[in-house]
Amino acid sequence: MSVNKQNLLIIGSLPPPIGGATILFDTIMKTEVVKQFNTKLLNFHYSNTVSSHGKLSIFKVFRLVKYTTTLISVLIFTRIDLVFSAIQFNRIAFTKDILLASICKAFGKKIVGCVVGIGLEELYLKSGIIRKYIIQCGVSLFDTFIVPSKELYLRYFPADLISCAKIRVVPFGIFTESDLAKTEAFGPSDHIQVLYYSHFIRSKGIDEVIEAIPIIIKKYSNISFVFAGAWDTESHKKEIFEIVKKYGLSSKMTFYGLITGNKKREILLKSDIYVLPTYFEFEGLPLSILEAMSYGCAIVATDHAAISSVVKDGINGAICRPRDPEDVANKIVTLIENRSLLLEIRQNNIKKYKECYTAELFGKRLAQTLGDISN
Repeated sequence: MSVNKQNLLIIGSLPPPIGGATILFDTIMKTEVVKQFNTKLLNFHYSNTVSSHGKLSIFKVFRLVKYTTTLISVLIFTRIDLVFSAIQFNRIAFTKDILLASICKAFGKKIVGCVVGIGLEELYLKSGIIRKYIIQCGVSLFDTFIVPSKELYLRYFPADLISCAKIRVVPFGIFTESDLAKTEAFGPSDHIQVLYYSHFIRSKGIDEVIEAIPIIIKKYSNISFVFAGAWDTESHKKEIFEIVKKYGLSSKMTFYGLITGNKKREILLKSDIYVLPTYFEFEGLPLSILEAMSYGCAIVATDHAAISSVVKDGINGAICRPRDPEDVANKIVTLIENRSLLLEIRQNNIKKYKECYTAELFGKRLAQTLGDISN
């Protein structure tokens, strides 16, 4: 390690599984942050599948014991100037995160929490007196919180739990394989492809997208829908395919599992509209939205979590109501029927991605912020 750099300990998870938090930390490890600091990553990995996320198991308890021992060893034998740790607000993950933070604080370390999703307010309100006290103590362990947007803090974080002085806004970014030169000039086409690219979880809005399809194809038939992601349960998968069969939608739809590499690039390049009507209780800033923007997709999404900080209605997408398939359908149809607006939105999204949400920009912003905090 260079003696001229400060030592940064990063506590997070890398893929697999593929998800917002793991992709975010994978991105961080490839940016300016690792150049500015002597960086050590503790890749604390608890879940292998979407269905196991947020659930307690003996396997996870054993992993936590192992990781706790590893963390203590690192803090004893390595000089650490700053700790940068993911923090999530579902009950099990939050308990794990504050346990690790308490160990770091016991060694006198300054801790920066990277907020990857909402849920703190609901967690606090649903807790009893003892757990509320634990939550208060837990959040007080962190010296600073990194959030992707000011809106996320103002709308979802109680000021009496986390003061504004502890908040630093660092817009997230993502690497992409889009061919920007190619996608900047969209050719005319009568066919429209709509993409849902996220985990197949009810609260991500996949059911609403499926239910919107019969409404859309009654008004516009030259359209196809692509779904890419991992199923949460087999019963949900069976239920969705029964709906597809009932309405005779199979000719209009294609389902993939998790997509990566050339296949993902191919699908995104062919897509005109990206739809994510999420109301996921632990949503943050869906990185899939940023990736879809980089390919010039118009975005149809809900005003939830940090999404409205990126998606502006009528400028680079459309805001739809949660749990409302008819509104999802209307927003998509509006874009289809107004091709000049759709084209303008697609071009705006490529420009906005390049100006605000590249991984390089994110890395520079985060490195600067961590540098300011550590001094």
